[in-house]
Amino acid sequence: MRKADRIITFGPGAAQFYADEYQMAKPDLIRNCRYLFTPTEPDTRIRKDCNLSPDDKLVVILNTLYQGQGLEQVIEAMSYLDENIHICTVGWDVEGGAYLGACLALAQDGNVTDRLHFLGRRTTEDLIPYASGGDIGLM
Repeated sequence: MRKADRIITFGPGAAQFYADEYQMAKPDLIRNCRYLFTPTEPDTRIRKDCNLSPDDKLVVILNTLYQGQGLEQVIEAMSYLDENIHICTVGWDVEGGAYLGACLALAQDGNVTDRLHFLGRRTTEDLIPYASGGDIGLM
């Protein structure tokens, strides 16, 4: 990292990483979350888009897809999870499909492709309601 007058990051873990990695003061935080959330009934569209049964559990990852964010480890861990646990991502592949292809190959190697769902982008206004149908959020 080159010289910077100030660093701002999105979470305490990232702030600690930068402080440790670059022997610098801990960066300031601006949380990447919505503070003004109005609870509503869960939206079922995401579950329908994944073809899930009522007994299936859904882990939702809201993120742009790129190598190094940890999705590879999540896919590798899926073979240790119960068969009714599904993982879906809501976001887009910044590598134009190359990363998505690599993730699908990894899922095929682990025999979990039927429980891994890539649902693409959503509008900002639709993202939170759409994701509310999941059981667990993973960041």
